[in-house]
Amino acid sequence: ESIISTDPVTGQELVKRIIGRGEGDIPTLGDQVYVHYEGYYMDGGVFDSTIVREKEFYFIIGEGHVIPAWDIAIQTMQI
Repeated sequence: ESIISTDPVTGQELVKRIIGRGEGDIPTLGDQVYVHYEGYYMDGGVFDSTIVREKEFYFIIGEGHVIPAWDIAIQTMQI
C-alpha cells in the first residue's frame, strides 16, 4: 500500500510504501529511532539496504542528520 504523508509543520508531502503497520506510539521530534530501509533505483535494483548489512540505522528525529523526508516519514508511522 502506498500512501501520501504530510509534514504537520511544513506541509511537505512524500509518498511511502507501507509493508507492515505498527500498533504502538508515533515517534515525535527529539525521539531516537532505529529503522531498517532499502533504497531502490528506478529500475528496481537495490542501491542501499540495512537489511543486507544486518544493522539498523538510527537517528534523532528533527536533528537534521537525515534528509527531511525521513523525518516526515517516520513521524507518520506507528512503532
